[in-house]
Amino acid sequence: MLSILLSVAFAGGSVTLRNDTNTTDSYDTSDLVAWLVYPECAVVVLTADAADLPLDIHTIQLYLGSSTGNQDGEETMLEIGLQLLEDGEMPSLIHTEWGFEAFWLNVSSTNLTELCLINEEGGWSDLRYESGQLAVFVCAPEPQTGETWPYSSSADTSGLIIDVDSPSEGNWLHDGHNIQTLQSMGASGSWIIRAIGNGDPCSGEGTSGGNDTGDTLKADTGNAGDDTGQSSGGLTPLVFSITPSSAYYATSIDAVVIGEGFDPDALIYIGGLPMSALSGQDEVVRSGVTPSALPLGSHDVVVINPDGQTDTLGGGFVILDANAISERRLCGCGVGAASGAPWLIGLVLAWRRRRVR
Repeated sequence: MLSILLSVAFAGGSVTLRNDTNTTDSYDTSDLVAWLVYPECAVVVLTADAADLPLDIHTIQLYLGSSTGNQDGEETMLEIGLQLLEDGEMPSLIHTEWGFEAFWLNVSSTNLTELCLINEEGGWSDLRYESGQLAVFVCAPEPQTGETWPYSSSADTSGLIIDVDSPSEGNWLHDGHNIQTLQSMGASGSWIIRAIGNGDPCSGEGTSGGNDTGDTLKADTGNAGDDTGQSSGGLTPLVFSITPSSAYYATSIDAVVIGEGFDPDALIYIGGLPMSALSGQDEVVRSGVTPSALPLGSHDVVVINPDGQTDTLGGGFVILDANAISERRLCGCGVGAASGAPWLIGLVLAWRRRRVR
């Protein structure tokens, strides 16, 4: 696998890893806008110069643009995950070294957005990158969260920007099951997704003034800037079990997580992806729907209270291959159907108009 790198060092020792060659950090009418549909993820594979390693990756920059500006300021949610790769290794959803975590951000037709990976209260820290390559996943939110990716409307086209003048190597789309190059989909260029390491963490070095303040909020806060970082009860979560503890590949099921110290607004992640439709107001039981985009194998179950306190049930949930099992034995329970229609990516030219019903 070949990855084209532009490694830019800034004063103070920060290094920006990027594949795109966009020099103005603004929307160009020749660029493409990618409207992602859950569970699609834009993936960019970055490679640092050996002389710059090791890097402590603390910031992700991306361009979530609006072709005419009509949707500037629209708030949306996305998921960010980072994966360290050996040279030649393909990016996948088998594991991530950082995240996935939910971010709120605003659409902007003029500026990059900068997302800080460090949040002491939330238990987030930078990622040490010492060798190989770095894959950055930017994923559309799960529909059951009630959030939608920026979309094409009769008045505007908005979404993640692809710089069409950049090399396409190292740029991928993951649909929850398979990964493919942008070139194979008929799109040339590179995602405008960058990673910054070293220097002054989350200082804004190398940006053109993004809309995000660097605050990172959980998916259940609802409004950027409103989270105080404090749990209502100061609870310490413990995870004992999840029932059922398995599901078939590409399906989602109703499941119950049992433990103690659960905040009413606690989030639950399985394999780095969030459970949806969470309910249950006591401290010991939370129910919800498991994510359908998990790969085969065992996955950790993580409960995170709003104040950042967390607990993990290692390998507590297993994704099974239905083709390899002659009879379905999932704790005597049924397996939900795979959610959604076939996954699509709407790659549209900036001037194109599409009406959303």
